[in-house]
Amino acid sequence: MLTSPSDKEALQCYSSQTPLSILLWFQNLGEMMTLGRNDAAISPSFIDGLTLEGPVGHAARKFAYLIRLPTDEHRIKVGMSWLAKSAIDSVASLQSTLTRVLSG
Repeated sequence: MLTSPSDKEALQCYSSQTPLSILLWFQNLGEMMTLGRNDAAISPSFIDGLTLEGPVGHAARKFAYLIRLPTDEHRIKVGMSWLAKSAIDSVASLQSTLTRVLSG
């Protein structure tokens, strides 16, 4: 659903280079942005006045991106990549904390 003039202009620019089947898939999900490594803010267009922030916003933003990917194979690859990165970040954070604790 196009609600603002900027949405309509963006769709017109996009449609000049895109097949009709892709255009029928377009839907404004609202506004999303990252706020650091594990924080984000998301304001869905379909629920007025709702804004999810912090880790909940981060998870909602990633979920919105995953469901918009074109194939299940792509969703699995991206999801696994995100899980691997999260695991590596968690191990690095644990290692850093243990180093600080043990060094006094």
